[in-house]
Amino acid sequence: MKNKFTISTFGLAVLLLLGTVACTRHQDAVPETVPGDRTAVSVTPVLAAAPAGTGLSYSLYIFSKPSESTGKYTLYDSISPLQDGALFGFPNSDLNANVYRFLFVATPAPAAEIRVVQSGDAPRPVKGMSWQDLRIGQSAPALSGDNYYGITEITGTDILRSTQVRGTLTRLVGQPVLDLYRIGDGDISTPENLDSANVLSVLDRVYQIDIAYSGQTSQIGFGTGNAPEPGTVAPAEASKIISPVLTGFGVAVPQIDKGLEAAAAGTTGSVRIMGPYLLPSPGNVQMTLTFHYYDTTPICGNNHPGEPHDYDCYDRRTLTLDLPAETAPAGLPIAADHFTLNKGGIRCDRIIDLPQGAGMSIVTEWNQ
Repeated sequence: MKNKFTISTFGLAVLLLLGTVACTRHQDAVPETVPGDRTAVSVTPVLAAAPAGTGLSYSLYIFSKPSESTGKYTLYDSISPLQDGALFGFPNSDLNANVYRFLFVATPAPAAEIRVVQSGDAPRPVKGMSWQDLRIGQSAPALSGDNYYGITEITGTDILRSTQVRGTLTRLVGQPVLDLYRIGDGDISTPENLDSANVLSVLDRVYQIDIAYSGQTSQIGFGTGNAPEPGTVAPAEASKIISPVLTGFGVAVPQIDKGLEAAAAGTTGSVRIMGPYLLPSPGNVQMTLTFHYYDTTPICGNNHPGEPHDYDCYDRRTLTLDLPAETAPAGLPIAADHFTLNKGGIRCDRIIDLPQGAGMSIVTEWNQ
């Protein structure tokens, strides 16, 4: 394909953090309770980081099993939506007999982007459903960064003593990003400042970036250690469009609302392209970035003497970049609450100046 880069992917570092709180059972005696008595328990979700948006809707799913059992957790009850200051009434007999697993979920309101479902044909979770059958699925065409989860495991006797359960929520989604910067004659580990003072960034003359992606997870469950475990893969390709604001023909960064930031390399003209938010994936995601740009040779015949060339004076061209390469054995991994960071080094100041068929090395790693 014309202007398609050859990419090598290497250097994978993995770190997955979970917001899980584990509580051990106390051994001291619990006051006897009268059968039928109930305890009001406050359930409080707390975000580990401030949300980007303004409004979230919370829900809570309570799973339980007998204290001495090695069997499965099953759905005890649920609250959706979960209001601030919510209290949940537990029979004391249940608290004395059971251990609990609380799943907190948050998503933007009023248009939810994720929902809790049951595997198989049942669209809604029902009491008695096993933890292994729980799924969280994407319910919107695209996800934002404001989709969260938290899991708290606690014994019923500890609930009796404290009368509160707190859940710390972290992002359920991850995000692939691409850092582009000049490396000159060096390698990808040694970014350089731009050589020309007239170039604002490596994206100069680029007016649109189309990001097409496939292999993304559409539904997850929870595996060992309550880690998000990818389930269903979305059947169709999806896309995201970034439209930089040009200053003349330059692209200054950051443009946060456009999905463009200064790259972590900290060099002049470096750019971080923010990809879509996605549910966790072990390595199935394929992405193609198509850069639309204005060519550098005027075609207007200079029919406007004394006036600068405008956008109509140039042909519009495209170049494409595959992440990872089409020949790679696996796709990009996506981890909850992490970036999948791809670093791309170019020999010149602007990505549009790469010779046709030129190679580019890409390093992929996970970063918080």
